[in-house]
Amino acid sequence: MRLHPVIGRASYYVFAGGLAIMFLIPLMWTVLASVSPHGATAQQDRYGFGNYQVLVDTDAGLLRYLWNSSVVSALTVVFTLVLSILGGYAFARFRFWGGTRCSCWSSPS
Repeated sequence: MRLHPVIGRASYYVFAGGLAIMFLIPLMWTVLASVSPHGATAQQDRYGFGNYQVLVDTDAGLLRYLWNSSVVSALTVVFTLVLSILGGYAFARFRFWGGTRCSCWSSPS
């Protein structure tokens, strides 16, 4: 017995929406907690960005951390891209024992 296409599609959207909510609520909670007032932080009286201002104003603060993370991420992407291009060229151009088995194992499709 086959379900009506609208019911199948609706159940898919309900499931996908539930997953989206499940993953987005912790992110929204984190953002809300970072701007909400707390007695032990720079943000004490009302909602605002006082905690982020303290991070930016310190000597080795947020901007330094963001720069370091950006450099490491960019170098990782470049390194992975170079290795992937070289490996893809080797699989496409050269014939070697186990090459078809390895290329099938490493390709996503």
